[in-house]
Amino acid sequence: MPELRVQNVRRESAGGSQTLTADFLLGGRKQRVWLRTDDGPISATANPFVPIALIPAMRRNWGLSIDGGVSSRLLEGADQVQETLTRWYPRLHRVSIRAAAEEPRPARQQRPVALFFSGGVDSFFTLRQHREEITHLIFVHGFDIPLGRRRERRRMRESIGCLAASLDLQLVEVDTNLRQFGQPHVSWPGEYFGAGLAAVALLLEPRFERVYLAASVSSEQLQPMGSHPDLDPHWTDGSVRLVHDGLRATRFEKVRAIADWPPVHSHLRVCYQKNARALNCGRCKKCLWTMMILSASGHLDRIETFATPLDLAALRLYPPVHKYERDRFVEALALLAERDGDPRLRATLQAMLDAEGRLPLRGRINRILVRGRNYLAHRFPARRRGE
Repeated sequence: MPELRVQNVRRESAGGSQTLTADFLLGGRKQRVWLRTDDGPISATANPFVPIALIPAMRRNWGLSIDGGVSSRLLEGADQVQETLTRWYPRLHRVSIRAAAEEPRPARQQRPVALFFSGGVDSFFTLRQHREEITHLIFVHGFDIPLGRRRERRRMRESIGCLAASLDLQLVEVDTNLRQFGQPHVSWPGEYFGAGLAAVALLLEPRFERVYLAASVSSEQLQPMGSHPDLDPHWTDGSVRLVHDGLRATRFEKVRAIADWPPVHSHLRVCYQKNARALNCGRCKKCLWTMMILSASGHLDRIETFATPLDLAALRLYPPVHKYERDRFVEALALLAERDGDPRLRATLQAMLDAEGRLPLRGRINRILVRGRNYLAHRFPARRRGE
C-alpha cells in the first residue's frame, strides 16, 4: 500500500501573520500544504493536518504517516470518522494512521466563541440564533473562493469586515491551499468540506472554546456529506469543540428567519461565481433559488446584494432534483398561495416541480461548465509570492 507522509510540520511568523506548514510526500512527489492567519496564537502541532490528509488517503487507499505528536483524542475521532465515511461511501477505504499519540489537551472554559462565516443563509442563521455568545467570525480564503480570485476575496473581506464591525465582532481571516491538495482526490461537498473546516478550527485551537459550523440542511433532510453531525464533533483534540448547528430549520425556514434582519440586507452572499458585479451574480443556481425563496416570502426587494432581478426563465434551468430541494419549492408555493403572491412565480415553480428533476439541456451544460471551472480554479490557483 502506498503511504502518504506528513513531514516537517513547522510554524512560521512573518509580516504580522502566522503560518502552519507541512510537507506532504507520496512516492517521490512533495507538496507543501499551509494554513495562514493573522498574528496571534495558533497550533504548533500536526493536528490540523490529520483531517486534511485523511480523507484523500481513504479515497486512494494510502497509508498515512504523520511526523510529530497528534492528540490521542483526535486519533480516536479520526477512527470514528473513518467508520462513518466507509459506511456511507464504499469507494473509501479504512487506512492506518501512524503517529505519536499525545495526551489530549483539556478543554478550557471562558474562551471566545467563533463561527465559520461565509455570508450565506446558513451562517447568517446561526449568527442570529447565537448572537449573544459568538464573539468572532472566521472567513477562510481558498474554500469557496479560490485563492487566485483576488478581487472576489477583497470584496468579501470588505463586506464581512464591515458586518463584523457593525455587530462588534472580531474577524479572523485564514488563507489555505488545503483544497488544492484535496481537489484531485475527493469531492469537496461530498467528503472533504467538514474536514477542511476542522483543520482551520484545530489551527485556531488556542484561541477558542468552541467553533460553530452552520448546517446546510435540516435534520429531516440529512444525507451523507462532508460536514455532518456524525462527523464534525469528532474532529477535536479535546481543547476546542466543533458544534454542527442549525439542523432544526429547513433552508426555507432559515431564509424567512433572517430576511428581516438589517445586516442581511447589505451583506447576504450566496454566490461563488467569478466576476459577479455585486456579492451575488443573480444568475447561478444558488442565487436564483435564494431569490426565489425571498420573493415567495415577500422580502426580495429588501436585499441589496443581488446584481439582477429574479429572472424566471433563468430559474427554470435549475429544477429541484432531490427531495429536500423539492421541499423548498413546495414550501414556496404554499407561501405564495397564502400571500396571494406573484402568479408568474407560482406557475414557474409548479412547472419546475412537474419536470420531476429533469434539467433542460442548457441547464445541464451550465452545470458541467460551472463544475469544470470551479475544479480548475481550486486545483491551479494563481500563486502569490511566497506561497
